[in-house]
Amino acid sequence: MTKPTPGPWRISESGSGYVEPGIDIVSDCPWTVTAVLTDCPHYEANARLIAAAPDLLEAAQKVLAGLHERMKEARDAKEAVPVFDGIADLSDAINKASDR
Repeated sequence: MTKPTPGPWRISESGSGYVEPGIDIVSDCPWTVTAVLTDCPHYEANARLIAAAPDLLEAAQKVLAGLHERMKEARDAKEAVPVFDGIADLSDAINKASDR
């Protein structure tokens, strides 16, 4: 299983020349994570979303772990197990983003 380039990722408008016209998403590593074409009408929002991916994945993993722990505690205490809409979707998104 491969892991993504460690975050944080950020937008660099200096451009690497990988795509023209474009902006780069970079990390502290010495290379570009990806590039976004600026001729797309949504390029700024796309770049922000891509740059936020490591933070979003980490937050989603933390929330999901907390929800699973609360559900386990409720089962162990023989209390009603809370139902959280979206847990399966959150698990699927984390798995997709982390190549599981």
